[in-house]
Amino acid sequence: MSESYTLLLTADGRVFGVGNLAGRYPTMEETRPRQLSFPEEVLIESISVSATHALAVTRTGELFGWGATRYGALGIADDAFQETPVRISLAGTPRVVAASAHGGFSAILTADDRLLVSGPVGQVGRTIASFTPDVGFREIALPSGVQPVQLPLHGYSHLLVMASDGQLYGWGDNDYGQLGLGDLSRRATPVRIPVPPHNDKLVDAISIAGPVGMVPSSSMDSSREEGESDHNVPLQRGSNWWSYRTDVSRDMLFQVLGSKGTHALALYEKGASGRLTRRAVSQIVDGALQLHWSMSADTTYFIALTGEVADKTQVWLQWRPSTAASMVVGESASLLLSRPNLPLGTALELNVLAVNSPAIEAVTLSPDICAVSSSQVIAIRSGLCSIEILVQGDANGPLTLHLPVRPMLAQGRTHQMQSGQDGSLLGWGSNNFGQIGTGTVDEIVSPAQEIRFPGNAQIVAIAAFGERSAAIGNDGRLYTWGVAWPMTPLRSIRPPTPSPEYSSRVARFTQAFVSAFSAARPISIRSRATLLNTPSGMALSDVKLGGSFGLVMSSDGAVLVWGDNNLGQLGNGSFGGVAVTPRALELPLDDRAIMIAPGLDHGLAVMASGNVYAWGDNRNGQSGGSPTYVTTPSAISLPGEKSAVLAAAGDQHSLALLTDGQVLAWGSNRHQQLGYTDIEKSSEPLTVSFPDAARIIDLVAAANYSAALDADGKVYVWGQLALADRRTIFADHRPRQLVLPAGARALGMVAGPYRLNVLADDGNHYVLGGDSESDPLVQAIKLLSEQDLAEIH
Repeated sequence: MSESYTLLLTADGRVFGVGNLAGRYPTMEETRPRQLSFPEEVLIESISVSATHALAVTRTGELFGWGATRYGALGIADDAFQETPVRISLAGTPRVVAASAHGGFSAILTADDRLLVSGPVGQVGRTIASFTPDVGFREIALPSGVQPVQLPLHGYSHLLVMASDGQLYGWGDNDYGQLGLGDLSRRATPVRIPVPPHNDKLVDAISIAGPVGMVPSSSMDSSREEGESDHNVPLQRGSNWWSYRTDVSRDMLFQVLGSKGTHALALYEKGASGRLTRRAVSQIVDGALQLHWSMSADTTYFIALTGEVADKTQVWLQWRPSTAASMVVGESASLLLSRPNLPLGTALELNVLAVNSPAIEAVTLSPDICAVSSSQVIAIRSGLCSIEILVQGDANGPLTLHLPVRPMLAQGRTHQMQSGQDGSLLGWGSNNFGQIGTGTVDEIVSPAQEIRFPGNAQIVAIAAFGERSAAIGNDGRLYTWGVAWPMTPLRSIRPPTPSPEYSSRVARFTQAFVSAFSAARPISIRSRATLLNTPSGMALSDVKLGGSFGLVMSSDGAVLVWGDNNLGQLGNGSFGGVAVTPRALELPLDDRAIMIAPGLDHGLAVMASGNVYAWGDNRNGQSGGSPTYVTTPSAISLPGEKSAVLAAAGDQHSLALLTDGQVLAWGSNRHQQLGYTDIEKSSEPLTVSFPDAARIIDLVAAANYSAALDADGKVYVWGQLALADRRTIFADHRPRQLVLPAGARALGMVAGPYRLNVLADDGNHYVLGGDSESDPLVQAIKLLSEQDLAEIH
């Protein structure tokens, strides 16, 4: 809009106008917006209006204008008024991509990167009142090989335009020095406006490549770039330039090592026409100079490092994917991981980027869970993998790296997901809420179907609970599907109609559940993986879903939470409300999380210090201590000031594994899931008894049962495991060993509400509970029963 005229553009390409344009006052009948008349086939893409005239660009690149013609702004000068939009003819019929209306002139940008103007600007020595127009749009000439990158910014009678060489050009009136040239003379043609820092030598840019790397920069002296006389600044900033190009899209992090505070980074993107657009500038993050940007495939970028000429400090430019976990070992070295976690059956590359090339030694502190071979960490069994890394000559001492090892398998109430051999994610089971993520709400029996993600992201972590699913991509972002928070209607839900081959007890239960649930409260579902917004630049490494909320963990140990807060699940000190997107959970600033575990309505976080924090529902003591609800994370009192390495949460109980192998349990004991018979619940951790020879390395929990894995591949189960139709599979307070056939040993476990999944070293997949008709796994499946649970004396 202008001072007294308003234009409205609708989504379907129509234009409405109201008000005073060029001194033509509306009647009372014209004080409401009226639709402007364009040819029937014309749809408008963009509009611009000044005090004298208006312009519109169509979706096919044509230019229309209306208003005063006196000054030639519409390409004609007849001192008339154009009541209705008229098509403006341009020489060579270029496609217009943008147009801007100014006081008495117009400027347009064409698809072939030309800037055209019509009107008085740049007419040296003339005022707008005495202007003799040059009828028609004329091209504004910039230096050879330079194109405009945007429509001009304008004052009353001067223009500024950013060009593809990264420079600013201006022309027009300069009575008040508005062109910034150090004088008061008008300019009839564009001249470069000096804005330090400046670099005319992009040809000197050094090419860098690869997903990770580090290069030294030269000292910031005048031999790299001479100061320009028109800067009028005696001490100029020098600069180093690099070019970067990637064949795949990835989020990149550029970091300067060794900076003493006088440096800055800027990133420019090179367009198809050769023009440069500045995309990002550096920020100080945790004392380091960093620049983060999502880089597109097959696109050239320029990275500029600037610093004071007098600064002779040697610095290094380091680059890596921002989603890779990074542990800073010293001032001039970083440890980079090829992925932010360690799924069972995979190996992880350790990369060290350092100023000099020091020796690195990595030793496993968890030989039963992971091994170190050369620069790789190899997952053996599920649990917490701890690696000690020492960089030769680093004064900070060894770095301890904690990586949870888990199977890439997740199960909700009646659906499951599992990583395929080719790295794809497969899903099967009930799908009435879109929880499998295939774009439909049809159940999937066999074969399992692949779940696809935006941008073909590869998945590094998955989670499921009830009718919800979530995943972390190799882009470090969070994807969710199925039932969403908050519970507001987006679409209607139809009850399932099981096919004949899917008429299992689970399907019949699901049908009853869906009917009752959808009738009780409206819900929002997503049947495809959808990106959920998280803080910019934060690389996520793990996700877990609880009954009413979700947790995500970043590569640097921060924890985010989203979902319902009726019982304090968000840990923000209050009750009520819903967090639709993840928000930071307040944990000690001098510590970082290494594992997360949500229950039905309570959460657990294990810290690098060995502390366990809990929050949320505490009616059964599952969050520890005496409050009925714990609304902020509070430390669990561990016996003898011992440290925990991991934790697990069932619906209303919690488990923790200590560094000495002791297993603790607290919360509800209604189904003997704490391992006792004489108590109903406990807010204080109790010790769970195992055979003397058992060395427990992993814990899982779900619903009302618990399970443990020992270093010999034995699985112990206690509590109550029941099916969807409430048939009890087993119930016992004593941990009982799950006997696998033919001497097979367990490698990992995943607990779901109705089944315990065990992955074994014989290549088979064993399930305690569940239903064979609802488990069409890609791997062989063996159903186990209570007879496969051995008595332990």
